[in-house]
Parts: sequence; structure tokens; C-alpha cells
Amino acid sequence: WSSDVCSSDLASRPTPCSMAEVIDRISVIAKGAQPPTLHLSLHAFAASVEVEKTGPNEVALKLKGWNGPPSAQDVARVREGIHQRGLRLSSLTVG
Repeated sequence: WSSDVCSSDLASRPTPCSMAEVIDRISVIAKGAQPPTLHLSLHAFAASVEVEKTGPNEVALKLKGWNGPPSAQDVARVREGIHQRGLRLSSLTVG
């Protein structure tokens, strides 16, 4: 897990975040009235993450590695974090 600081900017440009912060942000989007799409830069495994709220407590994720796709282990960590917060994935795209 990275100790990078995640900014509070919810604009479409990526912001550096740790994996825990990304999962927290995904949870806030899924459970609240935040913007429907969020783009983050995840330095924990050199990837960007696009989060889209697709329903109540449900999100679609797109993970795009900076130097190829994220590892299966990193993808599993994101998936596990989502499920631990009581969220559902409507889709998960990795590239």
C-alpha cells in the first residue's frame, strides 16, 4: 500500500492516491451523491482508475496500467476492498 497523498480534487484529471484511499473514494461515490465518475491515479501499482456509479452501492471500474495491465494480485486487492465495503462491481475492465 502506498503512502501517497490523495488530493480532494474531483475533476476529471488523475490525482495520486494510495489503494486504501481509492477504495474509500469508490465507497463514497457508490453510497453518496458524489459526481457519477471519478478518475484517480493509483501509485500503489502504477495505474489509473476510472470509477463510475452504476446503481445504489454499485460501481463499474476501469483499471489501466501505466506500463501494461496491473497484476492479478493487485486487481484482486481492489476487488476485495470493494466487497469489504459492501459494494458491488457491475463491471471491471483491466488493461
